[in-house]
Amino acid sequence: MKKTNKMNAKQSTQLLIFNAIVAVLNSFSSVWSSNTVVSAAIANFTAYLNTLLLADGVKLTGTKPTTATKNLGRNTLISFALSHARVGLAYASNNNLPALKQICKVTPSILNKMKEADLEPFCRNIYNAVQPYIGSMTLYGATATSMATFNTSLNNYHGLVGTPQAQRSATRTASLTIDQQISNIKNLLNYTIDPLLTQYSSNVSFMQQYDAARHPQRNTVHHGLIVTGFITDAHNNPLPNAVLRIIELPKRHKHVTDATGKYRYIRLHIDTSYTIEVVLSGYVTQTFTVNQNAAKTITHNFIMAAITGTAPTGGTTGTTPATS
Repeated sequence: MKKTNKMNAKQSTQLLIFNAIVAVLNSFSSVWSSNTVVSAAIANFTAYLNTLLLADGVKLTGTKPTTATKNLGRNTLISFALSHARVGLAYASNNNLPALKQICKVTPSILNKMKEADLEPFCRNIYNAVQPYIGSMTLYGATATSMATFNTSLNNYHGLVGTPQAQRSATRTASLTIDQQISNIKNLLNYTIDPLLTQYSSNVSFMQQYDAARHPQRNTVHHGLIVTGFITDAHNNPLPNAVLRIIELPKRHKHVTDATGKYRYIRLHIDTSYTIEVVLSGYVTQTFTVNQNAAKTITHNFIMAAITGTAPTGGTTGTTPATS
């Protein structure tokens, strides 16, 4: 069976329903918020849903970003180890230092084939061998500054050893958590929240909307709404680290844009109004309201206006965001 980091169809359908229920409950909070028993039950519901969404975020992330980061760290470390080994070899040959010469006899193939657990100590041995002579190696192409960067690459790679195995374990745990939270929410709705809300049967609008979210038609729950786009400044530079949230779903995990400034919301319910808010230090906060009655993908790009007199953060001058 092919592994996937996405929820299966049944789980996705349940999540669409749960999000729609939360939106209705939040819209009519004035009706039930004074009832402590109802409030406690709904608080449990949103807590379960929040845990489910966090687990879904872990599962969607998967191991690809971790693997890419580790590969970058590995390649960087190998590059610094090789450059300093070559300098050490030349210096040792000219100054009759056989021990240094022996340690610095290394080729790219040796490092590239090395297991991840062995690479860092091997490169650390090169670093330790070269370090005592670094003050005399400037004319050979190595300096105290280059050694400091070499050391940083060693420390960075040390923190990556063991990944993405740890991420795979986290993904498996997230899958179990999703199943458990769906079960918890369904039981809470069936045996606690549904019976409690019957006391508000005279509030026709509330009960009709709750019932529509609770028991949607089959042709609506199988199709979700996707909202995606880029966050850029006025010069079309992507803005990483912008924080997005859906105001009507306060318990849903926030999104933070990557280096391309891209964001993406999936599994949003149709026939429901959502307000997406974007916040980034140094820029004017923006919102975008979504209310569609058909399953589709909506593309909306936020062009952030800098606040006068501040130093905006996040932009990369001269780059253009990727297109989806």
